Amino acid sequence: MSDSGLRRTHPLGIFRDNDTIGLIGREKYSSTSRLVVGHGHGHNFKLGAESPSIVLPLGRKEHLPTISDARISQVLYKRVLTYTAHTENGPEVRIALRDPEGEMEVWDVTSINRHLVGTGTLVSEYMHAGQYLLIYGEHDLRVAFSKNLVAWHAGGQPIASPRPGYFDSRRLHVLSATHIDQGILVIYASRSTHGQTEEIAIGAVLLSKTDPECVVWRSDSPLHTYETKSKDEAQLLGAIVYDREIHVYLTTANEKLVSFHFANPYASPVQPRRATRLHRFPQNPILTPTAFEWESEAVFNPAAFQDNGRVHLLYRAMGPNGVSSIGYASSPDGVHFDERLSYPVYNPAAGFGAPTPGREVGNHYDLKANPSGGGWAGCEDPRVVTIDGRAYMSFVAFDGWDFVRQAMTSISLDDFRSKNWNWRKPVLMSPAGEIHKNWVVFPEKIGGRYAIIHGLSPNIHIEYLDSLEDFSEDNYIKSLPQAGGAGYNGRANLWDSRVRGAGAPPIKTPLGWLLLYHATDRRDPGKYKLGAMLLDLHDPTKILYRSDAPILEPEEWYENQGKPGVIYTCGAVIAGDNLVVYYGGGDKHIAVARANAAHFLDALTQGHTVPLTAVATA
Repeated sequence: MSDSGLRRTHPLGIFRDNDTIGLIGREKYSSTSRLVVGHGHGHNFKLGAESPSIVLPLGRKEHLPTISDARISQVLYKRVLTYTAHTENGPEVRIALRDPEGEMEVWDVTSINRHLVGTGTLVSEYMHAGQYLLIYGEHDLRVAFSKNLVAWHAGGQPIASPRPGYFDSRRLHVLSATHIDQGILVIYASRSTHGQTEEIAIGAVLLSKTDPECVVWRSDSPLHTYETKSKDEAQLLGAIVYDREIHVYLTTANEKLVSFHFANPYASPVQPRRATRLHRFPQNPILTPTAFEWESEAVFNPAAFQDNGRVHLLYRAMGPNGVSSIGYASSPDGVHFDERLSYPVYNPAAGFGAPTPGREVGNHYDLKANPSGGGWAGCEDPRVVTIDGRAYMSFVAFDGWDFVRQAMTSISLDDFRSKNWNWRKPVLMSPAGEIHKNWVVFPEKIGGRYAIIHGLSPNIHIEYLDSLEDFSEDNYIKSLPQAGGAGYNGRANLWDSRVRGAGAPPIKTPLGWLLLYHATDRRDPGKYKLGAMLLDLHDPTKILYRSDAPILEPEEWYENQGKPGVIYTCGAVIAGDNLVVYYGGGDKHIAVARANAAHFLDALTQGHTVPLTAVATA
């Protein structure tokens, strides 16, 4: 436990904001109706320049001395403020949204819901059946749901009530509600007074992530007990849930900020080894089909690259006609996509995937009839690298199974940034009469030449080129013989006994080229799984390390809707500390998974948890 003095700020609540702690308060000695917001770690908070107001539905500003338990949550693109207003009718939970034009200068209360009594907090980065989830209560703990953050309907029975004879026999006060792998972890406090001493006991409830009204577990003994003097008039501010610990903050009458911490009951056991796994974004899928006809049936298999501080996706899209085109979306952080165009940015050209005239009759989007993602023509499975001021997009030009060829086009980054879609005329890199997919271009030249991986098994096959545009019917890359729909022979008795091909373009790391690839298992047929290998930086035909278990496999509903059992990546980036992988799920949706890049590489090279084999380089 530790404490520090407070000066000009009266704290109202605490919340987690990415890797920092956010503190919401009000100025003690000011008559203004404005909040103060600070960020920091531990007890060192730096106040920001913003001083937002809370505005009620009729335009009146909230009276800040009568509020408490203020917290900010983020769900999808919205930042949501929850707080308790102490009214003449008792405490009630209010919900406010940040004015998107005001950069936190105004929080607008969406409505007054007087049935939401007590204290409440919104669950960040979680929705249930398209509804936001609020944990609240004055005596018991309850759940409420809303589709629009305005109208709220309460669940049935309380999810937790005081229990006579237990540590939490007094009223329950919610401190936080966090979406974790196991469900929704709710941290609460129950307070009791013994003479001049007050005891604050901390408990927890775990709710099912698929049915938040269902209690999976509740602590029978306190996670932690904190004692304070009654005269200190401790005010609870909230709890911060970390992977291994939980920190609770409170403030006292003598102007001290106090915190204590204890073990997270759902902390992963300490492992001597790390798992080489990717972790799905809780709000997957990140992109789904829309009402625009050209992408109304499916969006999947996106290329990904970074430019100007944003992550850009170029994804395969299909409508009822079953012809694939390329759509565009971008994100400031790699997981929340706030830009998506309403039109395709690249359409197949004649001789490069556009349907042969006359073949349109009777053809349409059909997952059963057309095993190539439901389509029968178009530009499929884009992959993008940026080299020397241009974005090179390779794709599969598909015009029936007698025309499945690897193609390449490019656009200047200046045109791309301006959204002037001046793509160069594509070229065909693979020969006529052969089926070739899953070719990837290295994102930089190797030995002064462009490099393309066009085969993975039994060896890495790379073509080195002086140009990515100098192809013709007589000048193409001669690749491996066709393997048919089952893929190439892989490693016997392992998950990748049938190798399908490369996934995203290789990513350069200090340890080697990180290459993701697709494979299937003879023992578990019908499932596309994702693995990883590390290639030598100077001679990428040498495999240094390779995962002996998949890093991602189809388990979620969006990976099994449409074409069941498919995970297929065409794009990955290193964003901050994370390896972020974008993939198509079930040939229908776009999802994202990520892992700490350093931990991932450490596991891959040292064989942690998932057994990995170092491949001889000699």
